[in-house]
Amino acid sequence: MENNTSNKEGLGDAAAAHREAFHQAIDKYFSKLDDSHRLVKSRSDYAALITFLCGPAKDKKVKKTKSEYYAMKNYVVMQGSLICGERAYLIAKKSYDEAKDQHGDVDLLKLKRLAAKEDLFEIIQSHHLLKHHAASRNTWNSICECYSNISRDIVNKYVSLCSCRVNQQMPSRPEGITPLLSKTFNDRGQMDLIDMQSNIYDGMTWILHYQDHLTKFSYLRPLQNKQVSTIRFFNLLN
Repeated sequence: MENNTSNKEGLGDAAAAHREAFHQAIDKYFSKLDDSHRLVKSRSDYAALITFLCGPAKDKKVKKTKSEYYAMKNYVVMQGSLICGERAYLIAKKSYDEAKDQHGDVDLLKLKRLAAKEDLFEIIQSHHLLKHHAASRNTWNSICECYSNISRDIVNKYVSLCSCRVNQQMPSRPEGITPLLSKTFNDRGQMDLIDMQSNIYDGMTWILHYQDHLTKFSYLRPLQNKQVSTIRFFNLLN
């Protein structure tokens, strides 16, 4: 029992450290972005936008700011009874339009939510665990099915700080495998044939490329064909 308790405490400390490091990385990331490029907002900012869109935005006599006009153009308020509970939710206009069918009705299953800054860690964590600690691309693809404003950069910061990456050990070289070593010039090399049949010159249709393993010095020879007898004719040492 004591071992189980200590293991849980250790996991809790690791998760708390991960959360703190993630929020520090996100704060630093957002500080470098302008408000117009900051797609993820706080809960209070979303609440203020919902209040504005449900009230003053509908009054044409009220003077609006540039940011308020941007909100009217890019956000839609969905009533909570259609999604979950009685709260109203903010949806990106682009996501709202993409969720419409050919008759103009909104398919709620295709509707993507806007994530708040305070919820980023839990959202990314749930999808990361759902994909069994997958890489950032697979985690981000899973998130994009539900949320429309979480960028790949944010997911990369979470995954890079996750214990599955921090504690990941690089695979060692298998035993019994030794590298190829060359002692002298032309001791060993690599040969390739380059197909030039689409650009024939003076009857030459192939280019023989030979590279010395030790010095990386390259030889080039034109060939009329790639038969063994033709290739053998060229003595690369001379």
